[in-house]
Amino acid sequence: MGGAICGAGTNADAGPSDSDSSSKQNNLPSTWQNDFTVHNILGKGMSGKVYRVNKKADSTQYAIKVMPLDAHLMPDEIEDMRRECKILKEVEHPHILAYKDHVEEGKVLYLLTELLQGDELFDYITKRVTYKESDAKAVTKVMLEVLEYLHARNIVHRDLKPENIILSKADDPTSVKIVDFGLACKVKDKLYGITKPAGTPGYLPPEALVHKANYGMPSDIWAVGVITYILLCGYPPFYGESDVDLFRDIRRAKVEFDEAEWGPVSKSAKEFIIKIFNKNPKKRPTASELLQDDWIKQDNKGADDSDLGGTVTALKKTRAKLRMQKAVRGVIFANRCANLGASIMSSLEGEGEKKSE
Repeated sequence: MGGAICGAGTNADAGPSDSDSSSKQNNLPSTWQNDFTVHNILGKGMSGKVYRVNKKADSTQYAIKVMPLDAHLMPDEIEDMRRECKILKEVEHPHILAYKDHVEEGKVLYLLTELLQGDELFDYITKRVTYKESDAKAVTKVMLEVLEYLHARNIVHRDLKPENIILSKADDPTSVKIVDFGLACKVKDKLYGITKPAGTPGYLPPEALVHKANYGMPSDIWAVGVITYILLCGYPPFYGESDVDLFRDIRRAKVEFDEAEWGPVSKSAKEFIIKIFNKNPKKRPTASELLQDDWIKQDNKGADDSDLGGTVTALKKTRAKLRMQKAVRGVIFANRCANLGASIMSSLEGEGEKKSE
């Protein structure tokens, strides 16, 4: 639901721009007009635009997400935007985008956050001269630490994907932060509570792709598995020419480790992946359990740290394909799920599932 909040590697030049400084200032609520100066646009997402701003008092840079609460939006969609601000305000973690303030004024919601200076995760990796298994592990560990924190507070992110993992500092992979809480929600039960599938197709878990879905925190763990798989080989574990085919492949939950790409990867990394892709969410490991996994805990830097140069090459191709799909598919929203529901039901045909009336 977002748009870039990083100062590097964004589509700022490609995005729309305001013609002069006075019009740019219109992207601030009246209460912030005297405190901030609006600069260039950083990105444009499904819910609004993101601008670079600086505080006049000390020139500190921030990002402001401007979300019009338009009449064409459904009430639940507006509530999603308000909930994003509320959840970000509640959380504080070194690897979560830092909330600063938010204001709702004149049917526009303004969210002020820190400005991240690095690239999106995949953009950073594809620029690397050297890329090793320990690099992939470091990012995976951060994702699990964030989920351990969120899940302890009954928060499900619901849209973990590489585009929502951004470096806060250029060329520092340990500085990655999780962003875009536009689909995040709270659940009372760790396993259940989400009944409207939402997110990005390739990262949805099997339990979300069934008739009358009801799922919870293990869905975030599944997304970590998808991202980690891509980090290690350069392409996603599940594939389909259409969402219908993709959903069928996800529900099979059968991952392959082709020797050509996975030969350099350690056995413990493959075992880690297999643990995550358990079709039964009740048996899927939690973030806390995975942080104790042998692959995460062991230090394999040095001679035992596999060079994944082939992964970078494959990832460049995957990145280009994902960008094309993003332009066509976008994100599936919880409240506009008619097409998603149709795709799910179509993908269930022939698998013994009943279609809804």
